[in-house]
Amino acid sequence: MKAKKTKHIKRDSAYFKLLRKDSLFATLFVFIFIYLFSFLLELNFSAFTIIDNSYKDIDFTDILYSRPKQDSSTLQQLATRDIVLVNVGNIKRDRMGALLQSINNFHPRLTAIDVFFNHTDTTFATDSILKASLQAMKPLVMASRLPHRAYPKSTTEIKRSNPFYGAFNYGFVNFAIDDSFSVVREFSPYVVKDKDTLYSFASQVVRQIDEGAFQKMIRKKKKTEIINYEATENNFLTIEADSIIKGDAYIENAINNHIVLVGYISEDAAYPKLRDRFYTPLNSRIIGRSHPDAVGLVINANIILMMLKQNYISHLSWWITILLAFIICYLHIYFYIKILQRTHLWFHLITKGIQLLSAISILLIALFFYKQWGVKIDIGIILLSILISVDLLYFYEPIIKYCNKRFKIPSSFINL
Repeated sequence: MKAKKTKHIKRDSAYFKLLRKDSLFATLFVFIFIYLFSFLLELNFSAFTIIDNSYKDIDFTDILYSRPKQDSSTLQQLATRDIVLVNVGNIKRDRMGALLQSINNFHPRLTAIDVFFNHTDTTFATDSILKASLQAMKPLVMASRLPHRAYPKSTTEIKRSNPFYGAFNYGFVNFAIDDSFSVVREFSPYVVKDKDTLYSFASQVVRQIDEGAFQKMIRKKKKTEIINYEATENNFLTIEADSIIKGDAYIENAINNHIVLVGYISEDAAYPKLRDRFYTPLNSRIIGRSHPDAVGLVINANIILMMLKQNYISHLSWWITILLAFIICYLHIYFYIKILQRTHLWFHLITKGIQLLSAISILLIALFFYKQWGVKIDIGIILLSILISVDLLYFYEPIIKYCNKRFKIPSSFINL
């Protein structure tokens, strides 16, 4: 659009009525464009796929989670008091039974084990000791793993420890991610297959120690929950297996009446089972994450804390988000048209400044709602509608002028 001197426009009630109508039609035009563009993305064109894959694991809430937490914070003290992590490392099978027996002797509130135990005839003697230790632990939760698809065809597809050790309360350790490169932001509290309900590892832990918190989660009837991360690995008290077996002085106070999570934690490359590391929002690098920053045990510890404290994140419903985006976009377009009809020369500079200030304001407000009240607003469509509305006005103006000439549809643009 060429810069030109704008004619004086009489601004009476009829003008503002046309202005409101143009703002409404232009806003509808923006959202039709967004819908069509999203449809093109669903077609999986290669160019769009590259863009989508580059940013699908980035979320604005990472700004809150990625900030390092101080060890002296109240959060660290709460995390340490509630949950203790035990690193089994590369402990031998014959010492695993001794480890679990030692933990049980210190009377934990609950023990949950994220380790799979196999059994062969050649290891019968050591496995019998391990079996006796496992069966003596009450309450106890053991890990299971679902196949890649969320709904197994049969229970035989679910990975569990060998039946030799006995029947236990099992919880699946899978997270709601597409692959090992995805960021773990959500988890499934349970999955249902036919009439069978399979609970997650964290859900089973909470089920054993706080029925009220467990039932509240069940009543939500949500297939997935956003994980409200509260602590990194450094915020939890982590004890090495050898220290427990030796019975170091501080161990009894650390374990007694605490939730004890047992599994692989160390980053030592000598531990081949440490493929159980994931990317999380706790990663200090929001963009260009190079190494997974948390083991599954730490993620489950955060989920357990969230469920026990009932500190859930709620999503603003999609229809409220769309309505909010529509209203905000309408208000922006209303002022864009007024500015356009007042000055063509400074239109771009003024509107781009408004866009920048609006985007920053919306981001800060969304972060405040998330941090203060645990409400997540999907601001993507709000920001997109604001950012493209100025440019789409260039398309709307000739269209509405053509409609005026062809169908006599009145518009506030006719005076330009």
